[in-house]
Amino acid sequence: MPKQRRTMVRRAPVQSRRRTTSRSQSWFSILALLTVVAMLIGAVGSAVVLDVFDDDDNTIDIDPGEEDEVEQLYRADLAARPDDPQTIATLANYLSQVGKGEEALRLYERALAITPEDAALRLDFAQALADGGSSRDAELQFTRVIEAEPGNGLALLELARLYRDWAPPRTEDAIASYQQVVAVGGDSITVQIAVEELAELGIVASPAASPMVDVLATPVSQP
Repeated sequence: MPKQRRTMVRRAPVQSRRRTTSRSQSWFSILALLTVVAMLIGAVGSAVVLDVFDDDDNTIDIDPGEEDEVEQLYRADLAARPDDPQTIATLANYLSQVGKGEEALRLYERALAITPEDAALRLDFAQALADGGSSRDAELQFTRVIEAEPGNGLALLELARLYRDWAPPRTEDAIASYQQVVAVGGDSITVQIAVEELAELGIVASPAASPMVDVLATPVSQP
């Protein structure tokens, strides 16, 4: 049976979640792919992961039958531990990756009903909502994460992208969120991505010397 080629990073609807690929974003995607690979190996063994990386498009190759086995294992785990929020979230994350967004959203809601203070889980929920085109619901969930964790650079970055890809774009809100990413510092890759995507919007940003200080931002000069 021929291999099914599928990108394992979260996929975005074409109409609202286009993202410009940059060098730093490629590294960010590679880190995400490594995390997924580790999860797959832990769940079903290394035989499931056939070719980890494709040099052209950063994909993971999985046989369709083996993909079903992964899902079956996650579902069996959930059947054994139906009230464990991490188990619920694991299946939700997997279903979101393979395009079963509606069921994934229901599972995220189920997990959050058990552990509403889990910011990482709520961030996954927000990203799944954004990828599914539910922009206002995603905005609410990103905002709740940021209210709980003001220094969460990934939440700020994804909120900025949500505003950037809004229809029509909420450019000023996007710039403000990108600038917050740079201001809070944190993960250097996240900050670098924010700086590069700000530049695409015509803003030059300098990372702050210390967390939670105003970012220096000026319009890009035009020739």
